Amino acid sequence: MFRTIAIRATRSSLPLRTMSLAMVAPVIRPAVVPIVQTQRFNSTHLHSAGPDWSAPVVTYEDLKPRTEQPKEDAYLIDVREFDEIAQGSIPSSVPLPLSVFAEALRAPEDEFRNKHGFKKPTQNQEITVYCRSGKRSATAADIAHKYGYTNVKNYSGSWLDWSKREGENRGN
Repeated sequence: MFRTIAIRATRSSLPLRTMSLAMVAPVIRPAVVPIVQTQRFNSTHLHSAGPDWSAPVVTYEDLKPRTEQPKEDAYLIDVREFDEIAQGSIPSSVPLPLSVFAEALRAPEDEFRNKHGFKKPTQNQEITVYCRSGKRSATAADIAHKYGYTNVKNYSGSWLDWSKREGENRGN
Protein backbone atom coordinates (compact mmCIF):
# COMPACT_ATOMS: atom_id res chain seq x y z
CA MET A 1 0.00 0.00 0.00
CA PHE A 2 2.74 2.47 0.94
CA ARG A 3 4.75 1.72 -2.16
CA THR A 4 1.74 2.34 -4.41
CA ILE A 5 0.97 5.64 -2.73
CA ALA A 6 4.60 6.77 -2.96
CA ILE A 7 4.82 5.87 -6.64
CA ARG A 8 1.57 7.63 -7.47
CA ALA A 9 2.70 10.75 -5.63
CA THR A 10 6.04 10.68 -7.42
CA ARG A 11 4.47 10.05 -10.82
CA SER A 12 2.11 12.95 -10.48
CA SER A 13 4.89 15.38 -9.57
CA LEU A 14 7.77 14.13 -11.77
CA PRO A 15 8.07 12.98 -15.36
CA LEU A 16 7.93 9.17 -15.58
CA ARG A 17 11.42 8.79 -17.10
CA THR A 18 13.20 10.48 -14.13
CA MET A 19 11.58 8.36 -11.42
CA SER A 20 13.81 5.69 -9.86
CA LEU A 21 13.63 3.26 -6.96
CA ALA A 22 16.05 5.49 -5.04
CA MET A 23 13.38 8.18 -4.92
CA VAL A 24 10.82 5.76 -3.52
CA ALA A 25 13.10 3.71 -1.21
CA PRO A 26 13.25 6.18 1.70
CA VAL A 27 9.48 6.01 1.95
CA ILE A 28 9.39 2.21 2.38
CA ARG A 29 12.34 1.77 4.78
CA PRO A 30 11.51 0.76 8.35
CA ALA A 31 11.35 3.69 10.73
CA VAL A 32 12.58 1.83 13.83
CA VAL A 33 15.92 0.03 13.94
CA PRO A 34 17.11 -1.64 17.15
CA ILE A 35 20.10 0.19 18.62
CA VAL A 36 21.45 -2.61 20.82
CA GLN A 37 20.96 -6.30 20.36
CA THR A 38 21.73 -8.69 23.22
CA GLN A 39 23.05 -12.03 22.14
CA ARG A 40 21.92 -14.89 24.34
CA PHE A 41 23.01 -18.46 24.45
CA ASN A 42 19.97 -20.62 25.13
CA SER A 43 20.69 -24.02 23.65
CA THR A 44 20.50 -27.03 25.93
CA HIS A 45 21.95 -29.34 23.29
CA LEU A 46 25.00 -27.57 21.86
CA HIS A 47 27.50 -28.85 24.39
CA SER A 48 25.86 -32.05 25.51
CA ALA A 49 27.92 -34.29 27.78
CA GLY A 50 26.05 -37.27 26.41
CA PRO A 51 22.93 -39.20 27.37
CA ASP A 52 24.74 -41.11 30.14
CA TRP A 53 25.33 -38.01 32.30
CA SER A 54 23.17 -35.31 33.77
CA ALA A 55 24.05 -32.98 36.61
CA PRO A 56 22.72 -33.81 40.05
CA VAL A 57 19.80 -31.53 40.89
CA VAL A 58 19.83 -29.14 43.84
CA THR A 59 16.58 -27.92 45.39
CA TYR A 60 15.71 -24.68 47.17
CA GLU A 61 15.84 -26.55 50.49
CA ASP A 62 19.39 -27.74 49.69
CA LEU A 63 20.57 -24.33 48.55
CA LYS A 64 19.06 -21.99 51.16
CA PRO A 65 21.45 -22.96 54.02
CA ARG A 66 24.43 -22.63 51.66
CA THR A 67 23.49 -19.04 50.86
CA GLU A 68 23.19 -18.15 54.54
CA GLN A 69 26.58 -19.67 55.40
CA PRO A 70 28.56 -19.93 52.15
CA LYS A 71 31.60 -22.19 52.05
CA GLU A 72 34.79 -20.85 50.54
CA ASP A 73 35.40 -24.11 48.66
CA ALA A 74 31.96 -24.14 46.95
CA TYR A 75 30.72 -21.90 44.15
CA LEU A 76 27.20 -20.83 43.29
CA ILE A 77 27.43 -19.54 39.71
CA ASP A 78 24.75 -17.43 38.03
CA VAL A 79 24.92 -18.11 34.28
CA ARG A 80 22.35 -15.46 33.29
CA GLU A 81 23.44 -12.41 31.31
CA PHE A 82 24.33 -9.23 33.21
CA ASP A 83 21.09 -7.45 32.29
CA GLU A 84 19.16 -10.30 33.94
CA ILE A 85 21.43 -10.38 36.98
CA ALA A 86 20.73 -6.67 37.52
CA GLN A 87 17.13 -7.64 38.34
CA GLY A 88 18.31 -9.71 41.31
CA SER A 89 20.43 -12.70 42.21
CA ILE A 90 20.77 -15.40 44.83
CA PRO A 91 22.95 -14.32 47.79
CA SER A 92 26.59 -15.50 47.63
CA SER A 93 26.39 -16.23 43.88
CA VAL A 94 29.02 -15.09 41.39
CA PRO A 95 28.23 -14.11 37.79
CA LEU A 96 29.59 -16.10 34.86
CA PRO A 97 27.20 -15.75 31.88
CA LEU A 98 26.62 -18.81 29.72
CA SER A 99 27.71 -16.80 26.67
CA VAL A 100 31.30 -16.84 28.04
CA PHE A 101 31.10 -19.93 30.28
CA ALA A 102 33.05 -22.41 28.12
CA GLU A 103 35.69 -19.84 27.20
CA ALA A 104 36.10 -18.92 30.87
CA LEU A 105 36.60 -22.53 31.97
CA ARG A 106 39.34 -22.95 29.35
CA ALA A 107 41.15 -19.77 30.46
CA PRO A 108 44.26 -19.87 32.67
CA GLU A 109 43.68 -19.06 36.37
CA ASP A 110 45.19 -15.55 36.29
CA GLU A 111 43.27 -14.55 33.15
CA PHE A 112 40.04 -15.95 34.64
CA ARG A 113 40.48 -14.00 37.89
CA ASN A 114 41.32 -10.74 36.08
CA LYS A 115 38.36 -11.03 33.73
CA HIS A 116 35.66 -12.35 36.07
CA GLY A 117 36.73 -11.04 39.49
CA PHE A 118 36.87 -14.31 41.40
CA LYS A 119 39.14 -17.34 41.61
CA LYS A 120 38.66 -20.00 38.95
CA PRO A 121 37.06 -23.18 40.35
CA THR A 122 39.25 -26.26 40.52
CA GLN A 123 38.29 -29.45 38.68
CA ASN A 124 36.90 -31.18 41.81
CA GLN A 125 35.48 -28.13 43.60
CA GLU A 126 31.73 -28.05 44.28
CA ILE A 127 29.98 -25.92 41.66
CA THR A 128 26.24 -25.24 41.62
CA VAL A 129 24.89 -23.40 38.57
CA TYR A 130 21.61 -21.60 38.09
CA CYS A 131 19.93 -19.35 35.52
CA ARG A 132 16.38 -18.06 35.14
CA SER A 133 14.48 -21.33 34.70
CA GLY A 134 17.03 -24.15 34.76
CA LYS A 135 17.65 -24.69 31.04
CA ARG A 136 20.82 -22.63 30.59
CA SER A 137 22.15 -23.92 33.90
CA ALA A 138 21.73 -27.50 32.64
CA THR A 139 23.78 -26.51 29.59
CA ALA A 140 26.41 -24.88 31.81
CA ALA A 141 26.62 -28.04 33.93
CA ASP A 142 27.12 -30.10 30.76
CA ILE A 143 29.88 -27.75 29.60
CA ALA A 144 31.65 -27.90 32.97
CA HIS A 145 31.41 -31.70 32.96
CA LYS A 146 32.79 -31.78 29.42
CA TYR A 147 35.82 -29.76 30.61
CA GLY A 148 36.54 -32.20 33.42
CA TYR A 149 34.73 -30.62 36.37
CA THR A 150 33.56 -33.52 38.51
CA ASN A 151 31.40 -31.95 41.23
CA VAL A 152 28.85 -29.92 39.24
CA LYS A 153 25.23 -29.51 40.33
CA ASN A 154 22.23 -27.80 38.76
CA TYR A 155 19.67 -25.77 40.69
CA SER A 156 16.90 -26.71 38.28
CA GLY A 157 14.33 -24.34 39.79
CA SER A 158 16.82 -21.51 39.35
CA TRP A 159 15.91 -17.83 39.77
CA LEU A 160 12.18 -18.31 39.17
CA ASP A 161 11.92 -20.84 41.99
CA TRP A 162 14.23 -18.87 44.30
CA SER A 163 12.42 -15.54 43.91
CA LYS A 164 9.01 -17.21 44.34
CA ARG A 165 10.06 -19.05 47.51
CA GLU A 166 11.81 -16.04 48.99
CA GLY A 167 8.68 -13.96 48.35
CA GLU A 168 6.55 -16.59 50.11
CA ASN A 169 8.95 -16.64 53.07
CA ARG A 170 8.81 -12.85 53.43
CA GLY A 171 5.02 -12.96 53.43
CA ASN A 172 4.94 -15.24 56.50
